[in-house]
Amino acid sequence: MKTHAYTTIVNCIKTLQGMKRERPDVIVHAVVYGEWGTGKTRALTEIARNYSLPYWKAEQKLTPNKLIRKLALALGGDGGLFKERNLDIILGILSRKPVPERIFIIDEAQRIYRKHEYLNELKDLGEEIMVSFLFVGDHSIRRYLAETYHSLNKRIFIVELDIIGKESIEAFLKKYQLKGDVETLTKIAKERGLVTLDIDNALFLLWKAQVKEVTPDIFKQAITNLR
Repeated sequence: MKTHAYTTIVNCIKTLQGMKRERPDVIVHAVVYGEWGTGKTRALTEIARNYSLPYWKAEQKLTPNKLIRKLALALGGDGGLFKERNLDIILGILSRKPVPERIFIIDEAQRIYRKHEYLNELKDLGEEIMVSFLFVGDHSIRRYLAETYHSLNKRIFIVELDIIGKESIEAFLKKYQLKGDVETLTKIAKERGLVTLDIDNALFLLWKAQVKEVTPDIFKQAITNLR
């Protein structure tokens, strides 16, 4: 489903690939951050599948060794007990890909940015095989970037994800086979501060109620019913 989160993240991937193609000797990374409920994780799982990119959702409790093991597992390796074994798995798999395709997606990346030792591991890995990381998470990433210096962030571009976009409205109207003016509904959604999850829930309720066309008044009432 091509929501605004999907479109934004795909554009970031294409930008990363273009930069890596032009300068394969330079390591570059990206950060996408946004509010909870904007559809980041849903978009990432689809993107990882559609673009055949490794994807991992960071966990709360990690150690540097566990981090490397999880990356190896995300690449389809067996995830051995020893760090050296897992590094060999990662290097072996990624080194077979062209440099522009060496992109690893990390979801809930604010959990990585909390500690320098995690970033140190990723920096070393990136430098060894020229892999770029696409970090996706919440607004706390922006704070970590501003408050804490790390050399991993020397070459990184940052994108803030809008809370909603017309692509998401259009996608969910299509999903639930509803008619409605996308521009008008998007304007209302932005005025009300709605996120992607709100739109999904509101239009689902209208579908369940067998509504065929979503007028502004019907949309506003559905939003009110959610809250």
